Amino acid sequence: MASLGDQLDMEFSSLPVTKDQSKQFRFTTPYSYWPASIAVPAGTTSIQDPTTDLSGKRICVGTGTTYEAYLERTLSLSDLAPPFDYVVGQPQIVRFPTDIDALESLAFGEGRCDAVMTALPTIDRYARQGAPVVVAGDPLFYEPFAAAFGRDNGVDDTSLVAIVSQLIRDMHDDGTLSALSMKWYGVDLTTTQPGP
Repeated sequence: MASLGDQLDMEFSSLPVTKDQSKQFRFTTPYSYWPASIAVPAGTTSIQDPTTDLSGKRICVGTGTTYEAYLERTLSLSDLAPPFDYVVGQPQIVRFPTDIDALESLAFGEGRCDAVMTALPTIDRYARQGAPVVVAGDPLFYEPFAAAFGRDNGVDDTSLVAIVSQLIRDMHDDGTLSALSMKWYGVDLTTTQPGP
């Protein structure tokens, strides 16, 4: 069976930069780091700090996501990711087909979720549409996104990976990536440091 790594030359997307994916792809320098965040119903007071308040809670996630793997304690991000700790003890993981399905269950008060774990921009976009959800506390980890080059495509693209990595570093250094992130997301997703 063919792998995705032999079906493409280069990809810019939200492909998880995991150790398993690194077997199929060469990754560039990350161009963004998406904060893995917690959404709770607006007005919730029982979950304010994800590092202490989530243990044993019903946490909803999209199936097959890095958030699900984090809660299962099987997440293995590549060395491009900042280090993180597993801080949620014995969560009751409730799986949905997508992150948006999980957020809808939380927002509509179906009683299946105490919280949802997904990317900060996903929560922010959903809340801006009028959903009664808010972000609780700081991110639990940062997921790097990088350009991916297939390892099994029959081409030695090592030098191209280096060139694209340098272009990404230049765009970090001159502020281009930060400006684009602020324009489209309202938050700087190019860093793992909290904004002002």
